[in-house]
Amino acid sequence: MQHRLGSLARRFVVVLALLCAGTVPGVAHAATQPDTVPPTKPATPSVNPIGIVSATINTGGSTDNDRVAGYVVQRQVNGVWTDWSSTLIEPTYAYLQPLTPGTTYTAVVVALDPSGNRSQRSDPVTFTTLALPAPTCRVVRQTISPEIYLLNFFVENMTAAVVVTNWTATFTLPAAQTLIGTFSSTLSRNGDVATLRPMSNTAQITPGMTAFFGIYANRPADSPLPSGFTFTSAATGPIPCAVTDRTG
Repeated sequence: MQHRLGSLARRFVVVLALLCAGTVPGVAHAATQPDTVPPTKPATPSVNPIGIVSATINTGGSTDNDRVAGYVVQRQVNGVWTDWSSTLIEPTYAYLQPLTPGTTYTAVVVALDPSGNRSQRSDPVTFTTLALPAPTCRVVRQTISPEIYLLNFFVENMTAAVVVTNWTATFTLPAAQTLIGTFSSTLSRNGDVATLRPMSNTAQITPGMTAFFGIYANRPADSPLPSGFTFTSAATGPIPCAVTDRTG
C-alpha cells in the first residue's frame, strides 16, 4: 500500500509539471490570441486653452475591448496625417508646442489600446493661436497753465519678441508755439509738423518695456494744443496714439 501511494504521488507531480508546461498528452490547450480589435472612433476633440505658442487638445469618447491606453494627435504634413503629440500625464489631454502665433491649425486624434491597435481618426478640429500683441502708443496732454503744457508719450511693448528701434513720433505743433524743453527725445520741426526721435535711453524699446518721452512747450492763449499723434517704426509701421487730457 505504501509503495502504491508513493507511485501515485510521483505521478501527480509529473502531471502537475506537464500541466504547467502545457504538454499533458491528450489534453488540448487554447493558445493566447493577440488582441487585434482597435478602439472605437474618438469624439471630436476640443482645444482649450489656446495660447500664443501652445494649445491643449482635449480628447476622449473612445472605447476598447481591453482599454484605451491613450490618444495621439495628428496633423497633415504635405497632405499626410502625421503623429504630432500624444497624451501624457492625463490620458485625455495632449499638449501642442511650440506653435506659431496667430496661426490656424487643424488636428485629429487617434485612440490607442495596450496592444498598439489604432482607432479611426476623429473628426477634425480647427483652432487659431493668439496673435502677439502689438506695441501701443498713448499721449497725455497736460495743461500746466493757460500758456504752458506738457506732452507725455508712453510707448508700451508687450510683445514676445519685437524690438522697436529707429522710431519717430510725429504730430501737429502750431508754428506759433515755442519749445521749452524735451526729455528722452529730440525734436525737429517743419512748419506745423513736429517729429520726435529717440535718445540713447529710448533708442530700443524691448519686449516688456515702456518708453517714456515728451516735451514742454509754450503757446499763445488762443493757440490749440498739439494733435494728430502717430508713432512709427520699421517693426510696427504707423501706430495712432490715443490721447488723454489732464489739467494741472
